[in-house]
Amino acid sequence: MNPSPTLRLPARCALALAAFLSIVSPAAAQSPAERLHQAYYLQHERQDLEGALALYDGVANDRRASDELRAEARRRASEITEELASSDFAQLSPADTIFYVEFNRPGAQLRALLDQLGLLGAGGERLGISPLLVEGLLGMRGVAVAITGIDMRDGPSDGVAILHPGDLDVVRGLLETALPAGGQPVEPIAGHATWSIEGQAFVTLTSRLVVAGRHREDVAGVLARMQNGGEGSLARSAELAGAMAMRGSDLMFFCLNLQPVMPMIRDMIERETRRDPEVRAALAFLDLESTRTIAGRAGVDEHGVSFDFAVELDEAHRNLAFHLMRMPDIDAGALALVPSGPAMFCVGAVNRDGDVPPGETDAAGRPVVTMMDFGREVFANVTDVAVFVMPQVERAPWGPMPDVGLAMRVNDPARSVAMWQFLLGTAQAATGGPAPGAPGRRGDVVLHRFQIEGVPVHLAQAGSHLVLSPSDRLIGAAVEAAKNGRSVATDPAYAETVALAGGGSTVVAAMNLGRCGEIGKHFMSDRERREAEPYLELMKDTTLSLAFVHTANRCGARGRITGIPDVGPMLTAQLQREMHGGARPRVVRATSANGPTTTATAPATSSATTSAPSRERFEREHASGRHEAARQLALQHGASLADDPFEANNFAWALLTEERYEGRYDEVALRLSKASNEATGWANWYYLDTYARALFKSGAVDDAIEIQQKAIEVGADDPRIGEARSALEEYRRAKRRAGIR
Repeated sequence: MNPSPTLRLPARCALALAAFLSIVSPAAAQSPAERLHQAYYLQHERQDLEGALALYDGVANDRRASDELRAEARRRASEITEELASSDFAQLSPADTIFYVEFNRPGAQLRALLDQLGLLGAGGERLGISPLLVEGLLGMRGVAVAITGIDMRDGPSDGVAILHPGDLDVVRGLLETALPAGGQPVEPIAGHATWSIEGQAFVTLTSRLVVAGRHREDVAGVLARMQNGGEGSLARSAELAGAMAMRGSDLMFFCLNLQPVMPMIRDMIERETRRDPEVRAALAFLDLESTRTIAGRAGVDEHGVSFDFAVELDEAHRNLAFHLMRMPDIDAGALALVPSGPAMFCVGAVNRDGDVPPGETDAAGRPVVTMMDFGREVFANVTDVAVFVMPQVERAPWGPMPDVGLAMRVNDPARSVAMWQFLLGTAQAATGGPAPGAPGRRGDVVLHRFQIEGVPVHLAQAGSHLVLSPSDRLIGAAVEAAKNGRSVATDPAYAETVALAGGGSTVVAAMNLGRCGEIGKHFMSDRERREAEPYLELMKDTTLSLAFVHTANRCGARGRITGIPDVGPMLTAQLQREMHGGARPRVVRATSANGPTTTATAPATSSATTSAPSRERFEREHASGRHEAARQLALQHGASLADDPFEANNFAWALLTEERYEGRYDEVALRLSKASNEATGWANWYYLDTYARALFKSGAVDDAIEIQQKAIEVGADDPRIGEARSALEEYRRAKRRAGIR
């Protein structure tokens, strides 16, 4: 919830007077009833509380108005005054709060998330949750709980709970009904009706709030702070200032002040150390008593979902574990190590830029690797390290291998290169490889090549920038990125990740699920790829980011999930399929600003639904072993799909690839696939890919290669065309083997 200082009474009156004077000229010609209606409009339709308050005050003090109108205006002015004063729960909570948690506008946050997921209804245009339903069911303003005392022996803790029902009048109505029935009326607090609940708690209803507390004075304190502008409140607590700075207009925020409970923790520690002296040494290492606060937040905004978590220590703390884990801050140069377009990456700072102690050299002045160089490399020479994986995958003798790279910035490049030459050259020799050759050059980049157990390893040096990778292609991309600035810092998919790399961040990691899916597809079977395709398409823009933050007295983590997948169309199609007896929706290939997309539309009842019985009979005959009868039914089912090339292609692919059919119906699949391509003008690479598979299985390898090449040409811009290229290589290998025989 955004902290908004509540106006003191004189300041509020001045504001109301100024607003009133600004509208008094046009309002003078209006009757008191008309101004009351205008104020109501400003309050409820425009959310202009200050303007509405000025009009209400004007009507309340207008002697021309009837007593009834003036009383109504005073009542509504009082509501707005309380609304403004109660907009920030932290200003109502006591300053000595130990644990505080608040939930802010859950309906608005849920609506934002559902909108990004594509699950909000769009005026009846598609299936989805109505925004009115979300706001109606979860329209409360918020709720907060502040614990001020913890009694480990006597039960409940001291503190207050504050509920703002917002527009949910039904919640307030339920409370107004239940409290008189289950509670005992007691003397009002600050003029507001109050009940005692079984002598264990007090509940007070104001015009806007529901306040509950174990003690009467706790409830009275909330109402007093609402009147005095937050004096003595949690929002003004010096002890929790750092934690409270994390608050915003998020769904959830919490903070824990450990200092008041430290005596209790100390007693527990003392009891434990008397039983186990080793615990005392460990606790001295951690210096737990220096821990001040723990805080966190989570919310939804236009970019996606985010969270932050932080632990704050005293500035003069002696927590050795905290200091040992501390690393330098990441800067822009560290992100420049990663080329644009990675599927995932992790960047961390190791040391600061600067001179390192000189090492040993030979007679020619070249670095000589000694035992101490390994420690010098880690603790002084390397400034930043990045590990990244690109979506490209290369075929190796042992299988597919993603492009993986390790990049570093170093203070002393010559010594780093010498150390890596020593390590990689030794490994090459130990595995029976040749002696290391002379380095090559690519412009101003020095290249060293090694081979370990048949795996190539490339080492490139460009100034203070070193890159190691099995992929020569990746080496070039990484070096070019550092030179021309096309690094991950300019990659739109990681814009929020880059934003996290600041403010004390020491390690940043991220992954784009769509690009990771491109890698994963190379490890899937054809059938698995087909099944995963719709889900990978949904997540092509989804990025997960995580940053670890570590300053002199604060550590924590910040996370973001951006590019929330729009699952609405898929769920809509699934529901429609269920409602139409299992018919699959048509899929229309389209092109948007972001490239090829797949859009689900209503099922084709003309064929998909009416042909379902013949498909079921085919499956029954096949399962019973009556394969000739099943073949005839498959032909009948295919004929019923004459006006539905999508379903015909899917059925053909299933007959070709599903193991349970054992290739018995490849002839039917060939006919179906050819028909689906003829119906679409040979313009859909999915259908062409299926037809090529059918030709290949029929023995027409040359024709299969020709059609597969056409499929690749048609689908050249599709990011999933890699599976078609893999199939083409399969057909070509089969042709070569046939030629050898």
